[in-house]
Amino acid sequence: MLARAATLAVAAGRAAGALERLARAAALTPSDPAALVALAAACVRAGAIEGALDASRRLLSVGPGRAEIDALVVAARLHLARREAREARAFFEAARRLDPAHAALPDLGLEVDAAVADGWLSSPGALRAIDVFALAGVARDASDPAALVRSVLDGLAGAAPAAEAPSLVAAGRTAAERLQAVDAAPLLRALADAAAQVAAHLADPSDLAALEPHATSVDARAALAQRLGQVLRGAGQGGAAARALARAGVVRRDAATLRAAIELAVRAEAWDDAASVVREALEVVGDGPARAHLVARAAAIAAKQRA
Repeated sequence: MLARAATLAVAAGRAAGALERLARAAALTPSDPAALVALAAACVRAGAIEGALDASRRLLSVGPGRAEIDALVVAARLHLARREAREARAFFEAARRLDPAHAALPDLGLEVDAAVADGWLSSPGALRAIDVFALAGVARDASDPAALVRSVLDGLAGAAPAAEAPSLVAAGRTAAERLQAVDAAPLLRALADAAAQVAAHLADPSDLAALEPHATSVDARAALAQRLGQVLRGAGQGGAAARALARAGVVRRDAATLRAAIELAVRAEAWDDAASVVREALEVVGDGPARAHLVARAAAIAAKQRA
């Protein structure tokens, strides 16, 4: 209902606040293709092209169905208009896999082929990423998920542009989660470590949260947790952001990061989260003035919880 009301508001010319409501609806149901299609379409009508393309990339990562083909075609044309042929190719391939007979695909295919032939692609890494990027849209139907994850790892380790990292990571995670646990574990560890290297470019909290526990080094786990904290903070989720930042502090045994996590939770008035972070900090900080300060903070936060 939230998504439907916001979509109607945008269509009626009342875009103020509507896109925010649609974004919130998509965040609440991140695996719902319909919510992402509604967000992308509303962004297009409101002239927010970057928002439309971001929603479309997320649509690829969750696996669109036949009902979303028109949205894939629109995304491909938006990328062609921006002279972004590899991204256009990804959406075109995803649409073609879902319905090769779709009426828009013959002309769109010619346009994409022409864009590629015109030399808009130059990097071997980008060419490899095309295949992975396209597979991201149909990862749930991929016949060999393990091969897809390995392709993602090759793309992240190679010359694939940093802007493609979110889609590559999302594709790899989606594919790995289709495997049996014993087969998925080593691939998830490798993917988490690779994702940590490009963490600054990742913006999907579900990907970051899912991969963080699989990272094999202190630095990799802390990088994913810290980035998750940044993304959640930007989304206005101060309490959850504080918990993620606290995990980075615990892993690194960094008192400064833990203090920052406590302050973040307090500013958000997320008292349960603040109390949880203080407890984690007390496990890291030794005896002395810093510990005494934490004990005092714990008491003050407990009073807020009771209020």
